[in-house]
Amino acid sequence: MSVKSLSVIELATLLERNKHKFIFLSYYGGMGGEFIMNFISDNSPSIINQKDATLMTETQWPDIINIKDNNKFYFPDTIFCHYFLVEGLINVNLETYKNATTFNELAEKIMSEAVDGTGEPGHLGYEGHDFNTLLELDKHEDMRYLVKVHHIYDELKLFKDSKIIRLVPNNWKTHCQLVCKAKNETLHMYSKENKKKMISYLVREIDKFEAVHEQHSKMKDHARNSEKQLLEYFSDIIENDNIPLYEHIIRMATFPGNFDLDLSKTSASELNSLKTIVNTYMSEFLDDDYDEGSLIYPITDIEFTEYEFNELANGRWITKEFGLDAKEFKAEFTEWYRKNIELLNSLGFKNHFIPTKSFV
Repeated sequence: MSVKSLSVIELATLLERNKHKFIFLSYYGGMGGEFIMNFISDNSPSIINQKDATLMTETQWPDIINIKDNNKFYFPDTIFCHYFLVEGLINVNLETYKNATTFNELAEKIMSEAVDGTGEPGHLGYEGHDFNTLLELDKHEDMRYLVKVHHIYDELKLFKDSKIIRLVPNNWKTHCQLVCKAKNETLHMYSKENKKKMISYLVREIDKFEAVHEQHSKMKDHARNSEKQLLEYFSDIIENDNIPLYEHIIRMATFPGNFDLDLSKTSASELNSLKTIVNTYMSEFLDDDYDEGSLIYPITDIEFTEYEFNELANGRWITKEFGLDAKEFKAEFTEWYRKNIELLNSLGFKNHFIPTKSFV
């Protein structure tokens, strides 16, 4: 059922009737949030199967990039198109953010995809919603639906009696930051078709952003290369299916002035390297003493259960919260962690910022 098939009132009624059936999992990047959500969904018979997840592949980069090359996982939100993920970030960063205080207000925001109450278009998970999973959830009192978020904020108060779990890194913070960057900044694609598709996708996203924020297109440091120029610059790499093209290298070539780059003097093969990515996006982690400091979470009066990194690893929490096998989870989490270390080693990071007291 598409977004046009439900009215705001109908969506609000469905959400209110099922407000106790959601599980919001808030996690810090690099903690394995999406790996964990996939494990829960794959192993728990009471978590509703997201049958419509394929709808998200048309506009999402997981369809282009083999994210498992980076030991990265992806967990879709087919009901809300990542509404709460995006809105939570905006809520934290925008003082004028207007929270929905009723299900009617929430349904209207979800339908309109407005992100800050000003009518500016949102950037949600895919174009248009599909509510088949919500209709399925409505039929079964014993089923639950997992939603990923990065921040707990006031709109979640509407979901009375839903479960809210927050995963925090504590003294694993710097390690998690490094893992998160190592995975997200090194995303790449191999096939000619996918390289061209990614360039086109990134250019469209920039066009949409500049259409809303016209001042950016007039700023000197936002002089940019066109899709045609990018295709020409990367032509040799695009034609060779054995050479990866990195997403963030495309971004650098789009705005070379922002990186003090002269593309007439820097070849695509020179620019398109892990060394460039590490030096540009992760250089702070090359300093053995790097530590960004402690985390400050937004103050909230919403009830939630919290677990830190070492508690995740031992697995007992997943038995308590979901009735799943702690030993099985611990084994898979440990393997996920081991592959992260392999990735960091492959990027040349000798310091993995692992705390003295750790599960390893």
